[in-house]
Parts: sequence; C-alpha cells; structure tokens
Amino acid sequence: MVPLRGTPLYERMKADGRIIDEPNMDRWPGTSYHFHPARMSGEELVAQVRKLQREFYSLRAITQRLRIPRTQADLASWNVNLTQRKVALHSDTMNEFSEF
Repeated sequence: MVPLRGTPLYERMKADGRIIDEPNMDRWPGTSYHFHPARMSGEELVAQVRKLQREFYSLRAITQRLRIPRTQADLASWNVNLTQRKVALHSDTMNEFSEF
C-alpha cells in the first residue's frame, strides 16, 4: 500500500503524522517503508511484504497459476514471474528495483 498524494488515505496519514519518507513514497515497495503502519513496526511490514513476495513467486505458486507456455503472451507471463521471483529472492540485499 502506498498513500498516494491527493487521496483521502494520504491526507489522513499526513494529518496523523504517519508519513515519514514522502519524497520516496512512490519508489518500489518491499525494500523500505515510507509511513508508520498502524499495527506493526515498519521493519515488520517490510519483512511481511518480502515473505509474501517469496511465497507468491515460489516455483510451486508460479507453476500453479500459469499455464504451459503456448503463446507469446504465455511466455511473457513466465518471463515476468521468473524475473519477479529473482527480485523476491534477493529483496533483503537490494536497495531498489533498478538493481535488477
């Protein structure tokens, strides 16, 4: 979740003083946090996002949700998922998405 400027969520979080890194809020999520979450620490939020990414882009999950490539679109889906898998597996050592 990213509280985008101009949205009611952004206005609420800004008023509550929960936005802590406004200039970088639109950067790739999962590597850092830009606001104080309501029910966990920022570090816990990042850890949970990383865990979910690893689960979603596990080989088992990928093979269950994608069909055997038959078309160029199927191949593109596999390519995107395998690239995202690489990102998910290395998210704790990367600083931003551009490293991939």
